[in-house]
Amino acid sequence: MRSLAYSSGRLELLDLVNAPGSAASAADAGLKAKLQESGHVLAGFTSSVADLQVQPGSPSGQVVVSVTSATSPYEEKDASGAVVAAGAPAAARNLRLVLVSVDGRWRITDVLPGS
Repeated sequence: MRSLAYSSGRLELLDLVNAPGSAASAADAGLKAKLQESGHVLAGFTSSVADLQVQPGSPSGQVVVSVTSATSPYEEKDASGAVVAAGAPAAARNLRLVLVSVDGRWRITDVLPGS
């Protein structure tokens, strides 16, 4: 969903990924505001998540999931489709996603370094 939000310009989809008022939402807010203001999209942006493992001993009301995540290269395009910048891929890295239930759906509340 996050990939689709950034690559299509449908940035409201980030609300389906991050918990409201969370650190994850705040981390996306800067880029979201920049893209909304400029009308740009991150064409070709995708992220992959692999090796998902639920961590034992998660705090009550939360689930911590370890993942390996990477992102693709992309082009930042303006409203006319002209390329204004290029983004480099991000190599696979280990992360821990802290999830909370919001209206019966899991949302990311924080993204932490892997352990």
